[in-house]
Amino acid sequence: MQVHNYREGQTVFAYSNFAVGKDAAFGIGNNPDPNGNPDWTFVKSGRNYNSATLYVLVQTGSPLAKPLLIAAPKTPEQLRADAVSLVPETANMELLYVHNLKTQVTPEKVPYLINNSGKFAGKTVKRVGYLVKLTGKDGSSNWVYAEMDAFSPEASKLGVPNRSANVIFQQNVTNLVVKSNSDRVHSGTFPQGNIEFWATNYNQRNSAGIAGASDTKFDHGDAYDKDKYGYGSMQVHNTSIPETVFAYNNFGAGGGSDIGIGNNPNPNGHPDWTFSKSAAGLADATLSVFAVIE
Repeated sequence: MQVHNYREGQTVFAYSNFAVGKDAAFGIGNNPDPNGNPDWTFVKSGRNYNSATLYVLVQTGSPLAKPLLIAAPKTPEQLRADAVSLVPETANMELLYVHNLKTQVTPEKVPYLINNSGKFAGKTVKRVGYLVKLTGKDGSSNWVYAEMDAFSPEASKLGVPNRSANVIFQQNVTNLVVKSNSDRVHSGTFPQGNIEFWATNYNQRNSAGIAGASDTKFDHGDAYDKDKYGYGSMQVHNTSIPETVFAYNNFGAGGGSDIGIGNNPNPNGHPDWTFSKSAAGLADATLSVFAVIE
């Protein structure tokens, strides 16, 4: 007996294995055990509670004139076609990943909608492109595409950073190309940018001495904590301006993560969207990763 918020990839509540009484499996939200099942199956969590009560409430009224319909998830072909319609040159690149940015990520697992990286094991990535499309609750969409020389030759290290893939990158990238329909990010070709990809916590200190970065604001020059996995950062910056091209932070928060294109416009916030919880204002947020592979 389970209710799920499928757009957020979350269990609302679950009650399973009814016949075993106090050893039934139930919980609120996703099961936090990374080795368990998100819907609490097999957990035997009932033994941890003195009491557990389910209330079912109803409101009387007229039935719905039309049934509620849930749109079927898009096929891989449809997801790729969506990307090509925005950035035609991706038609000639390999699709590595598609990820719903509003889905909860753990340090050990990224629940990709598409993960083709295993097909390219042992091959060399020459260029990598990141397409982020954000759809507001009013139906409006903004997107940005950032392509650069590959900062790792391995396809498995170019997705959302996590501990399992041993991904920590804080470095310059070369031959940066930016395209967008948003006026809050500069489109064009730039000699270099920088990336901050890690699954760990981080602070504002400009530890790498990046030009124009602040020691008091979270921006294009921060310091990661290699020993504390948790918040997470996946940011591409155009250091020629400087500005955030796109940011995706706080992976574990799912629908409450930090997602943005361009610098965060809130003057009281941080340019790289840290702590913004901006995903809550979005109906949909998708990341697609493309590559040129030899």
